[in-house]
Formats: sequence, C-alpha cells, structure tokens
Amino acid sequence: MRTTLSVGEQTLDVVCNGLTPILFKHIFHRDFIVEFGNFNERTHDLASKAKDLVALQTDLDSKKITQEEYLEKYKALNITNEELSSLNDRTELLSELAFIMNLQATESDTNKLFNTNIVKFYEFIAKFERNELTSAAVSRQVMAIWKGESATTISSKNA
Repeated sequence: MRTTLSVGEQTLDVVCNGLTPILFKHIFHRDFIVEFGNFNERTHDLASKAKDLVALQTDLDSKKITQEEYLEKYKALNITNEELSSLNDRTELLSELAFIMNLQATESDTNKLFNTNIVKFYEFIAKFERNELTSAAVSRQVMAIWKGESATTISSKNA
C-alpha cells in the first residue's frame, strides 16, 4: 500500500508491504511484529489512560489548558513510570516503522534499502520538530497504514 502521512506541516510518502517487517528487522535488529505484540499486551490495560493522556496533551498543545492545569490533570491519571515507559516505547517503535515505510517509498533499489543503517534513521527524525513524529495523530496514521486501513489516511492509492 502506498499512501501519505501528515507530519506537522509536512507530508511523508510511505509504502507498507511484505518487505516492511523484514526491512525493519534488518535495520533495527528487532522483530517489529513480536515487539508490537508485546507492547500491546503491556499497554492493553492502559488504553483508557493513554486515550486520556493523548486528549490532555492535545488540549495543552492547542492551548485549551495551561501547563498548571495539564500537570494537575496528569497527576489525576495516576500513570506510573513503568506505564509511561511502555507508552513511550510503543511511540518510538511506531516512529521507526514510519521511517521504514518512508524509506520504502523513496528508495526503489532493494540493494540500497538493505544497505541503510541507523544513521539514516537519525537523519530522518532530524527533519521534524520535537514530538512531531511521535505525536498521537502520526502514531494513529502509522498504525492505520500498518493495518491496511487506507481510508483513515490523507490520500491513498495501491502500490
């Protein structure tokens, strides 16, 4: 599937296909499917807290609430450091997946794809403002593409 992600003020071409998890494992030396499954198990009970946290962060980002209100409401969520770490790990995993999918969209030479190293990932994330690539909106888009839900993305066409 070929589609476009919206990341801040930028758009990002991405491709997701059978090569995606193989390329992820080759570059990051981790199995995306296994790791994502583990994160889903650990964060299943956090679903409502995560949803509340995303809404809270969105309100802060859009200036609907002040920093003080944010901190007060954040404390009321009672999210432990371990829970927060699991959520952050999942977000980082999705950023890495977005990189792999963008790499596939921008490089058609399979040999070059498999010669890519972690430095290219760092160059990729440096193109974005802090937290743009890890925002809840981008994470939702990446997951929708991974799951093949092209209707939830900005534009879509079959690759």
